Amino acid sequence: MEHNALTTRDIFDQIVALQKQLTENSYLSLHRFSDAIISYCSGDDANDTAREAGDLSEISSVFIQREVTLQKMLDMYKQMYNDALEMEKTLMDRVLPAKNSYES
Repeated sequence: MEHNALTTRDIFDQIVALQKQLTENSYLSLHRFSDAIISYCSGDDANDTAREAGDLSEISSVFIQREVTLQKMLDMYKQMYNDALEMEKTLMDRVLPAKNSYES
């Protein structure tokens, strides 16, 4: 049976990728939230009182859900990283006493 567990380096790389999504000004970035609001408000009927607050709420909801999803992913990777570190520590604790007993 092949063991395909992620290494701490793999997990760290995924955390870095998430960080880039959060901080870089990409198409999917939170930086686009202000662009979406400005675009909405600068429409032909920007002064039309028929615009509902619900429209802005829907625009906001998309960005909020994205941020919530990214936070959940980060939390998952954090737990995986901590688990991997604990597993590595456990393995080292088993290997070092065995190695020391052979050297004695």
